[in-house]
Amino acid sequence: MAKKLKDWFDGDCATLLGRAIKANHKTFDIDSYAAEVDRGVRPLELKDRVGLMSDALGTDELHISLDLCEAITQRHTAEYAIRPYLELYPSETLTRIHQWVRHPNSHVRRLALEGVRPRLPWARRLTAFSENPHPAAAIAHALRSDPSRYVRKSVANLINDISKDHAALVIELVGRWQDDVSQDTRWIIRHGTRTLRKRGLMG
Repeated sequence: MAKKLKDWFDGDCATLLGRAIKANHKTFDIDSYAAEVDRGVRPLELKDRVGLMSDALGTDELHISLDLCEAITQRHTAEYAIRPYLELYPSETLTRIHQWVRHPNSHVRRLALEGVRPRLPWARRLTAFSENPHPAAAIAHALRSDPSRYVRKSVANLINDISKDHAALVIELVGRWQDDVSQDTRWIIRHGTRTLRKRGLMG
């Protein structure tokens, strides 16, 4: 029988992740991290396994953890790992995210978007951004003309997330983008308003 996706997120996975972390932070305790994940992961489904692995990295080490997120996302992904920091340290984490908007690596710029998605698939809801989407919308606005299609797709997915709770804000936002008639921007608008169009709120 094929291994289920959730079963890949276990103590062995934590060990592999720990080795990548230790390459940049020599004091990281791989064995303790892997053991903590292994103790708690077995009864959990995929989303909660990812949450456990990110929480176990140490949410009390904000700046080191954000450095790690920046490094990891250039090799794998950190959009799930960053979410606890947005919940615990919203101001400081958003400050770093705004720096990532100007990062030369497209994966880091994408992290700036995916990390603040209120409804990121398989991740717990970021209720603060569901209630007040303006910080997330500002990041989408800043990256709407990014040269990377990979990043532009994340802009579209982010504004689609926002539209599910704040339709008027997204309609106003994309209205400001209409002055940019580039094909790339038109694609972002169309893809990012797919939920609004299904609801009949946009043509």
